[in-house]
Amino acid sequence: MDKNGSMFFCSYAREDSEFVLKLAKELREAGASLWLDQLDILGGQRWDEAVQRALVSCQGILAILSPSAVASHNFMDEVSYALEEGKQIIQYSTGTALYRFGCGVCSMSILSSTTTEGFRT
Repeated sequence: MDKNGSMFFCSYAREDSEFVLKLAKELREAGASLWLDQLDILGGQRWDEAVQRALVSCQGILAILSPSAVASHNFMDEVSYALEEGKQIIQYSTGTALYRFGCGVCSMSILSSTTTEGFRT
């Protein structure tokens, strides 16, 4: 994990794991600084503590939108935290979910295709 806070935290629903893992690997290969639980939590680490540390230290989150994500309490908690902390939110729609997070002063982008713009460090 990037220790200087310039990484993005990937928030998604467990049902979308296969898609998200592929996307995260492609983004990393393109130079993105991206934290993903499947890649960055080491054996023996507590999942909840690792997620919390990554959320606190990240620059923003990549929110992978799908019907499963919008129904997930963990996903919505992660997005809510990012909104409350004024972190940048990049929404990536899988094409099956349309959802806009309401916010006043947050920095938000919406992506609908694989791109690394804004992720380079």
